[in-house]
Amino acid sequence: MAGKGTPALKKRGAAIQRKTREVDITGKFIVDGAGTTDIKTPFPFLDHMLDLLAFHGFFDLSLRVSSDLSHHGIEDIGIAVGDAVARSIDGGKGIRRYGTAFAPMDKTLARVVVDISGRPSLFIAESLTPAAHSSISPLTGKEEFSFEDMHHFLEGLCLHAKITMHIDYRYDGDTHHLCEAIFKALGMALDSATTRDSRRKDVASTKGIIDL
Repeated sequence: MAGKGTPALKKRGAAIQRKTREVDITGKFIVDGAGTTDIKTPFPFLDHMLDLLAFHGFFDLSLRVSSDLSHHGIEDIGIAVGDAVARSIDGGKGIRRYGTAFAPMDKTLARVVVDISGRPSLFIAESLTPAAHSSISPLTGKEEFSFEDMHHFLEGLCLHAKITMHIDYRYDGDTHHLCEAIFKALGMALDSATTRDSRRKDVASTKGIIDL
């Protein structure tokens, strides 16, 4: 079985580019990477989450974002990254398609299940109390980040990568821990789903096509 980083195979990747009246996003996404990042957005906590996603998924991700908006800018980053993911995998040819991963963070446990299906949708088990939905402190700067902000990013990612994603979790009351566990598990699940399988010569669908 061939892995993502098989030397004989060309590395898969795509440029990231999205410009609207609200945001200007540029960068690059490499599927067959080493987990290296060069990320600078107006949202320091999201930068940290993307570092985790790329590191645990062995993706290379560079990203530059200019935006004065909060959740709209975060959603646009998800859209831009999701679009690059979809363009990186050659219509889904030869990939495993499915990925499942668990990641603990102290007393929090997150599970992420992805299907590169061509049918975009996002499902998150909503068990947070209203208090837990409050903003959390970022790692640097004055920007705040909430569970809803994470939802906006993931929704944009799913819609434009055209993947089905299910997330559920056991929650210890620390939203920071929850976000970290989810992004780590997402990296590992996407790693599995995008890995080439030498046994799969076409797409992993009995239809013979995945609408990416």
